[in-house]
Amino acid sequence: LTLNHQSQKFTNYLYIFVGTIIGGAVVLDGLLHRGSRGFAGAIGPSPVPRSFYTKSNNNSSPIVPLLQCASRYLLDEKLIELGFDPQVIVPLSGNDETYRTITVVRNKVDEWLENSSAAISIAILSSISNLDVEGVVVDGSFPLGVISELRDRIENKLNDYSFTGIKRPKLISGNLGNDARALG
Repeated sequence: LTLNHQSQKFTNYLYIFVGTIIGGAVVLDGLLHRGSRGFAGAIGPSPVPRSFYTKSNNNSSPIVPLLQCASRYLLDEKLIELGFDPQVIVPLSGNDETYRTITVVRNKVDEWLENSSAAISIAILSSISNLDVEGVVVDGSFPLGVISELRDRIENKLNDYSFTGIKRPKLISGNLGNDARALG
């Protein structure tokens, strides 16, 4: 499996897919690795600080799985609570009512992007400390503009970390979207 994006080819990379539940894959030497039990690259269970968990519950653990902090269902639930269809994450233009709607939706998308990018950046650091990959591909079931913005925010969060002992991977936006599931 080789990914070609903007004339860049990675033979070793972590692929992150933000869908209903965040997941991923590991490609080493150009081959998809499933692991001995099929969970290689399953970034969703990666531990992140509880501070990224936006729901309340009785669990007092200081860490939670990434999937509870950076999955699409979290954003969809917020939009549904506000009375919006989660599919309206596409930029619109129009009258004042449309603009108000866009602003409310955009604020929720921004909140989700900020929290998710911070949590994903920690999971990336954890992953690359064990995998020597040259790249990380960020993809998902969103319009490409939202994926690009998520990638940019993750990149900015990674600027705050030290890469002592490891090499910083190149981050790119994926363009497979929902077709990623069919590929593997």
